[in-house]
Amino acid sequence: MTDESLALLHQVIDAHPVQTLDLTGDAPEMHPRFREIVTHARREGLRVIDRCNLTILAEQGVEVTASLPCYSLENVAAMACSRPASPG
Repeated sequence: MTDESLALLHQVIDAHPVQTLDLTGDAPEMHPRFREIVTHARREGLRVIDRCNLTILAEQGVEVTASLPCYSLENVAAMACSRPASPG
């Protein structure tokens, strides 16, 4: 996204009743001004979706930490709308 496109995006967010900013295409989170885009949208009350292709996970020095919302298989499955996996 060019600086001109980014400026236009800010103008659209400010001037129109947009509810969601859906960022997609390649790896939006790798854009050097990604935080600025998201911060501006969230400040204006927009829901932000980052359709990530996980490219950033291949970057040197990136550490991924994942956690489950609960320790119980039944509760995790209920939150994920699926059946619990058998432990083992």
